[in-house]
Amino acid sequence: MRTLANLLWHIPFCGFMAAIGAAFAGIFLVCTVVGAPIGLGLLQYAKFLLTPFDSHMVDQSFVQKEQTPNPLWKAYSAIVTICWIPFGLLLVCVLIIQGIGMCFTVIGIPNAMVIWKSLGVALNPVSKVCVSHYQFEQVNREKKIANYEVK
Repeated sequence: MRTLANLLWHIPFCGFMAAIGAAFAGIFLVCTVVGAPIGLGLLQYAKFLLTPFDSHMVDQSFVQKEQTPNPLWKAYSAIVTICWIPFGLLLVCVLIIQGIGMCFTVIGIPNAMVIWKSLGVALNPVSKVCVSHYQFEQVNREKKIANYEVK
């Protein structure tokens, strides 16, 4: 079913065009070095847009529990995130309008759900990673078990 939904995302709704656009923007920002944190997030977003029904966008800390990030990189990422906010707000507004437009047809509703699912990444792509559905479910199961054992 997910494969069919991914095909519908690409064929009539041109999801691959959004993935290509996000990839080009990410490559450009990584090449500027100044926008590297945003560029890396946009490259992960492009990966998500290739198979949106088989993957999830999560914070990097969701997947990597034991690794602590470099404090300088974390501070620089925070500064870049603040600079990204005006562009992110504009992108979120465009995505909201696009999602509302897709809700007018029955076949567009699942694709609108992809757009709603990616609003947080559009606003702040820094330190976001694309994980498969199965990896997402496994990490959620492990966290539930860990929370149950603590209580």
